[in-house]
Amino acid sequence: MAEARLQGYSICSDVSFEITQDGVLASNHRARQHVLLNLPLFDLLAGAEPDSNDLCAWDRSTISNLDGLLADPTCLMRGALGDPSRFVGITDALEFLAERFILVRDLEAYRAYFAKRSSLIDRKHMGTFHQRVGAELLLRKKVDPDEWWYSQKFDPETGKVRDSLYRYVQKEFIDGYIGSLDLAGSAVLDFGCGSGLASQLFAAGGAHVTGVDPDPTALATAEREVGADFQPVQLDFSAPDPLSKLPLGPFDFIWLSDVLLFYFYPQDAGQPVVAPAELLEQLANRLADGGRLVIMNPHAVFWLAPWLGDDEFPYTVITEYAGRVYSVTPSLEELSRALEKAGLCICRIYEPRPGEAGRSADSKAYHFAKRFPVWWVFECAKAP
Repeated sequence: MAEARLQGYSICSDVSFEITQDGVLASNHRARQHVLLNLPLFDLLAGAEPDSNDLCAWDRSTISNLDGLLADPTCLMRGALGDPSRFVGITDALEFLAERFILVRDLEAYRAYFAKRSSLIDRKHMGTFHQRVGAELLLRKKVDPDEWWYSQKFDPETGKVRDSLYRYVQKEFIDGYIGSLDLAGSAVLDFGCGSGLASQLFAAGGAHVTGVDPDPTALATAEREVGADFQPVQLDFSAPDPLSKLPLGPFDFIWLSDVLLFYFYPQDAGQPVVAPAELLEQLANRLADGGRLVIMNPHAVFWLAPWLGDDEFPYTVITEYAGRVYSVTPSLEELSRALEKAGLCICRIYEPRPGEAGRSADSKAYHFAKRFPVWWVFECAKAP
């Protein structure tokens, strides 16, 4: 009876249901789709006899992280419901749910959805995180992704780190970690220095800093903020050898923060201009004996994992790790393979958490990051 009513569709095996005060939330976390069902529609899916023909639902799906890379990645619209979609019949309702992958008819077609997009306007495939956010910014929001990238982390007016996990996890860690180093008289390479957040700390510790970045505006800001102990180097990724301008060093300390993921998973979802192992090898060749190369990257397990459960006692589900499509951070195996090929070994791994000051920020973000680190840090040296 239930199968006949579903007209050949079945509930997707990736879907979970959560009872709420407004109805039943059906979530496909793999496809990042959420639909709130009223009780008659849920009864229909569950094989029970609906007590009303009033079938309606609310599409609660949204593009995640438009407020920033460290914003809620669940793709769940939280807040006021607005008007529902009301259905004139069962067929109308089933098609609505199938379009959002709550129901499926063709399993192979459903699985084919989970692939990279062929272009910005490709809607037949889920695409990577870069592709989805980029398409939303360019096609719907009409926002320059480069400007968005800067402003989601820094306040454009003050240049200060925004009151977010960037401040309460990343900046707190960077302040403490760099502050613990003996840098007096050392040579530091800040690869992907941006506007100089870390470079300022290196210089304050007595180091001479070489800051490398493809963005001339960011480099000019870094040079102004850091001062005489900063040497800017602009990379040109359209050049035949983009790394040819890298100074030979040697450097006592090399720092990469939120950079390496773009070499593993470029923003256009194509092949990297420079392979990550090649980049790391070039950097390792410039590392002084006894020096350290440190990589801070979004966490390959928990960054972009949905924030679920109670704000103060959250949980999550992991929908991909190896062979990923949506997520754009290298797995531990991918990263360690590149490090080994570059002649580096891992000395220590850090997984920073927010300190108590982070309680003043978003409660859900604070408590999630407290239990599930959203960055990890690899301290590396030349392999013996």
